[in-house]
Amino acid sequence: MTRWTLATAWAACTAALLLAQAPPAGPVPPAVAPTAASREALSPALWQHLVNWEAVMKGASNFYCEGKKISETKGGVRKGKKESRTEIRCQMPSKARMLLTVIPGPGEKPDPNDFDLYIATSNLILEYDGNNKRLIETRLPPGGTKGMLLLDFISGAITARAAAERFDIKLLKEDANYLYLELKPRTSEDLGDFESMVLVLFRNLEGQPAYLPRQVVVMRNKNQEEETWDFPRPAINVQGFGPADFSPAPIDKKTWNHVVQYAPAQRGGLSQAVQAPAPAAIPGPGVVPTPGVVPK
Repeated sequence: MTRWTLATAWAACTAALLLAQAPPAGPVPPAVAPTAASREALSPALWQHLVNWEAVMKGASNFYCEGKKISETKGGVRKGKKESRTEIRCQMPSKARMLLTVIPGPGEKPDPNDFDLYIATSNLILEYDGNNKRLIETRLPPGGTKGMLLLDFISGAITARAAAERFDIKLLKEDANYLYLELKPRTSEDLGDFESMVLVLFRNLEGQPAYLPRQVVVMRNKNQEEETWDFPRPAINVQGFGPADFSPAPIDKKTWNHVVQYAPAQRGGLSQAVQAPAPAAIPGPGVVPTPGVVPK
């Protein structure tokens, strides 16, 4: 089953746009539930930002962005860097489309087959691998999970409280224009996707909605693998989305390999018994920073 972790960047869109991984077939091991001792209390400032972010996403009917993804392996035989153009469309609450097109290096010609396309609806995920001419169709059971962290954040499917329970979150820094958060996973399932994630969110830039992702940086494999998702001008509540944006893309059945698989009915999650207690007083959304412009 394809998993977008952000890359998913949103975790923040939430982050991430975090990204595609295929877990092994067969039963999924249960996630490790965090203990109360493993949690650090959220500061009032951080909790307020999470609540504000949730309020913004609940008010969004859709999400759109164009940007760039940079993948870098820092050592070993796979050492190198690859850049891709990205386009993401999400229609709340359960439709998403992400296209990644590889940017050719100096002196290289563009390859029309060098792309990955992901389409998700409430009951399936379609993963198109242009290089290998392979379509993986993952059918989701009722009540199943897509396992797309980034898209869960973008769609607002993850609440402020759920994010605080699922990840160790730190407020690294904030200034007049941006908010910098670090997320680390608490469950074995999330640890299989990333080791740490830094989300940079918009705050008070004119013309740019606050709390949308500006950049997401994902680290894996003891910091030897780094993914950076860059979103110069993300937008919500845009015009022009339609059913065709989330319809299956046509393929040549003579040359493409179409594989159908079924997602598990249950995924490991946090134990209800050890969920983080509510703060004594949960602050309301307050004043969400004015929307604004990408830095030069």
